[in-house]
Amino acid sequence: PMETLRDAWNLPKETVADNTFWSGFTVQTSADAMGDALKGEEFVKLILINSPNEVVIAGKPEDCQRVLDALGVSYVAAALGDVIHCDLVRADYDALATLHTMPVSQPENMNFFTAVGYKPLAINSDGIANNIAEMYCNHVDFPKLVNTVYESGSRIFLELGPRDACTRNIDSILADKEHVSIAVNRKGSSDYNSLVRALAKLASHQVDMDLSRLFRQPEEDNKPKRKLIKEVKMGSE
Repeated sequence: PMETLRDAWNLPKETVADNTFWSGFTVQTSADAMGDALKGEEFVKLILINSPNEVVIAGKPEDCQRVLDALGVSYVAAALGDVIHCDLVRADYDALATLHTMPVSQPENMNFFTAVGYKPLAINSDGIANNIAEMYCNHVDFPKLVNTVYESGSRIFLELGPRDACTRNIDSILADKEHVSIAVNRKGSSDYNSLVRALAKLASHQVDMDLSRLFRQPEEDNKPKRKLIKEVKMGSE
């Protein structure tokens, strides 16, 4: 019901349908151009910077449309199920931190970078919980995060989520820099084929991996097979 947003914008809870006051759009423009266009806009928020030439905005549909018309750029509707990555969420910070507080394991020899402060994140229950809550309250600058990781020495980027949107954005962000970005899930390809292709690409870049699983026969294949004897009689089907 987006009650926090209704309270912030003084929207009647009984008369305004959920889908009439919060819409999102993926826009083909730079963050600087969008930032200039949103000056003085109370009901439109910049929530994501995907790449140097793609951002996502959200807010009241009519206000978003006015901004888009003024810019005169290409855009598509973005499905948004909740209010996220903007200052309107600040009222729910404590609840979000509590929701995401849980035991965590301490990984070894691994850095986790965050879009909150664009720096390595300390891995502990309170740190992660507050980091997630803070991220809800601010827009995410993905190019800044990718460049921060790149400057730390990383050159191989592996996307573990669905589809390959981040992979495509990384290629756009690091277009003039030596890197490789790989997705393990691609639209139109089976999970198996996508995973094998990702492993092949990693192997071609000399990443040390144990690929023996790909060449090992399943245990069932190693068991003796029963002979199937079919008796055929005249006149029988």
